[in-house]
Amino acid sequence: MNKFEDMDTLSRSMACAAKTCYTAMEILHESKRKTHWKDIIKEIPNRVEFNDWENEVYKKSKEIRWQKIFLLQSIDMQKAGYLRKQDGMWSITKAGEKAIQMGAVGFINATAERYKEWEKTHKEPEETLFPLEHQTRWSQFWQPVVKMFKKGK
Repeated sequence: MNKFEDMDTLSRSMACAAKTCYTAMEILHESKRKTHWKDIIKEIPNRVEFNDWENEVYKKSKEIRWQKIFLLQSIDMQKAGYLRKQDGMWSITKAGEKAIQMGAVGFINATAERYKEWEKTHKEPEETLFPLEHQTRWSQFWQPVVKMFKKGK
């Protein structure tokens, strides 16, 4: 099986995330130990061929697109239970070991699904935006304004 099979079914950003995240998980799987995230960033280009769009540098932040996408997506991998992060050191979980068997596209799709499940159980209800015990005149004024913007009025 080609690990990058069916990449054309994804958007450019998701294809980039699939390539980088899957490769990072392979690196962690092979190392069998905690690895500093900066070492993973250094190793990914040795294993993945990036196109011009993925290598483009954002003008404002001066960050390389593939790195930005990868680091943002690593949050989803962590919340999905595939990646453990502690003090800059990353390691693959048992669930992550199992997930990489799906190939890059299967892995990134599963990551997105599991992140959505995590997000549903960890969202704060709207009412707790300004908990009653912390309400002041200021927050009582701003609460309707925040609700108005959330509704798109």
